[in-house]
Amino acid sequence: MKLKNQLRTRKWVILLLPLFLMLFLSCEKTIDYTVPIPTVGFIQSNYTIAASDTIGKYVFAEIEGSEFVESYAYPVYFQMGGTAILPTNFTTLHTTYTALDGTVYYTTTMSQGIRKCAVSVKPVDLATGDKTITLTLFPDQQGERYKLDPARSTATFTITDNTKKK
Repeated sequence: MKLKNQLRTRKWVILLLPLFLMLFLSCEKTIDYTVPIPTVGFIQSNYTIAASDTIGKYVFAEIEGSEFVESYAYPVYFQMGGTAILPTNFTTLHTTYTALDGTVYYTTTMSQGIRKCAVSVKPVDLATGDKTITLTLFPDQQGERYKLDPARSTATFTITDNTKKK
């Protein structure tokens, strides 16, 4: 009896195996595992801020990705330079990331399923002449979650002296 049951089971396996293989192979061809790698860049490259109009308010430089990434959020790395001094001439809420080589970057987050994020700065009362804040985007420091658009990788804020007459 035991041998008869084993033979019956083998018969079903032999009959159903081609059907399972056919289903498996047809499904494999329709699944696309590629995740797009967006190219990021600033939407606008120059901003002029009147310090007297923006005291206590944040102003934003928008960053845009070329693709929606539905599967994860990712940080966008940047540095700040120029003649404005942090925190004397402006402040920011962005967190910092220190790379293995000691380089310090600021980060902003491109949220999952969203194509835009921003760098925010808040001018401080300025009476020492016009100052600039130059923002420079950098490649992903922890992988390849995005690429840079070289033509849109920098943006400059010009904070105008609030003692100048209008």
